[in-house]
Amino acid sequence: MHPIVPAIVLALAIVRALAGGVSWLTFVSVPLAMLWLVTEIRGWNARRESEDSDSAAAPPSAPTPEQTRELLATVDTIRRMRQERERPSLLPTEAEILATAKPAIFVQRADLAVTLDHPGRSYLGGMPRLPADMPWPEIEKHERVALTFLAQIDLAELPRLESSPLPRSGTLYFFADTNDDAPEPTACRVLFYAGDTARVPIRELPANLAAGGNGGGPWPWLPEDSVWARTGFRYPLSFTAFDSYRDYTVEPGANHPPGRNREAFERLMHAQYARHFGGPATAPHEPWQILSQDRDEWPFAWIAIEYGARALAHAAERAAPHGSADVAAEFRKIVDACAAWIERAAREEPCTACDAPLRAEFLREWRALAGQSEAAGRRLWLQVGDIVFAACQTCASHGRPEVIPPIYRDALARHNGANLDFPHQLLGHGQKVQWAPIGYDQHVLLLQLLGDAGLGWHPGGSCAVQFWVDPAAAARAEFDHVEMTVECD
Repeated sequence: MHPIVPAIVLALAIVRALAGGVSWLTFVSVPLAMLWLVTEIRGWNARRESEDSDSAAAPPSAPTPEQTRELLATVDTIRRMRQERERPSLLPTEAEILATAKPAIFVQRADLAVTLDHPGRSYLGGMPRLPADMPWPEIEKHERVALTFLAQIDLAELPRLESSPLPRSGTLYFFADTNDDAPEPTACRVLFYAGDTARVPIRELPANLAAGGNGGGPWPWLPEDSVWARTGFRYPLSFTAFDSYRDYTVEPGANHPPGRNREAFERLMHAQYARHFGGPATAPHEPWQILSQDRDEWPFAWIAIEYGARALAHAAERAAPHGSADVAAEFRKIVDACAAWIERAAREEPCTACDAPLRAEFLREWRALAGQSEAAGRRLWLQVGDIVFAACQTCASHGRPEVIPPIYRDALARHNGANLDFPHQLLGHGQKVQWAPIGYDQHVLLLQLLGDAGLGWHPGGSCAVQFWVDPAAAARAEFDHVEMTVECD
């Protein structure tokens, strides 16, 4: 406010006093008006000094339209987040979850892998029985790259569900870009073949199929010429009808996924587990702990020794550049020692069982080398569970499952069964990890694959790959516009 205003008020008060109109109001108003005037003069002077100082600097530029939109969007997001934080999170009750029951098909893979030429018509991983006139799907990235084959499902083997929009026969092939942590929804292909695949030969892997990725070999220590570096182990599939439930509420426009009533959901799913499979489910981490322990049994075959040596050498090579010259030299010794074991294993049959003295010899050196890295000041990142799992499934895929120690066969079976809590499935409600089942609420869940060591990724089930299709397109057996979502906790 300009000082002129309190000055006028003070002048009026003084005039009134001089005119003889002295009263208690005049007596109070004069000093108050004087105080007001002094305060405003000081404030006015301070503002003038500030303006003089600012005038020497360059005037601020006006925000661009894009900056204005971003600011408004940020304000709107903060406002909505505050509203949602103040709004109580309403979880569905068990009765409400039961009311969402929708028929679905549970997809169970075999505990152990099979040979790549296994005659099964529905399986996970490996290589597809793809007709010669159907090209292997590719996408354009930095160059044309082939998509990873995930699964082949013979629709005639599925349980009959009246609500299913899928054809009663024919085969679906699922391909995806598994070398991207956040692939586009269109980075996938689903092919449909209406004929019989019984006599269709296995399609070889294309030359431009990249190694690694969630659907291929997840272990960077595998040799590049290994088939498992570019495709997953092959598991026959079996199917069981069950009721899928939605344990969350659909809240369009929310800024974060709604919560889940996990307790009620798991109770309902465990009841179905017992009804369909005759026993309680186990937590995925329980059997996986057995696979992950540095037990005396784990170098049970030469392939396990090779994988163990490769994993240790790979970890040492990654750690070497981050230390001093002396530390790098210590890591080079580890790599050289591992190379000797890899060369020794190459002269043996991969799935030949190792006797106790050989296991003890390897373990002594392997553990000493791992301990040597810790003494050098850098602990190597070694996942024994991955080594054991890969060795077990490699032996099984070579038709030698009897080589696998019983303790590991039992752990693999229990770990595989644990995924019934959140199963691989077709149709029904998808598992809500983040947003996908909400955003695709009006679509058909064509296939859901959850985190699984059998797929080579996230054995605890914390991630989901989901394929979605328009219901009308599925009824017409048109799968050219399927979209894929990949989400993790």
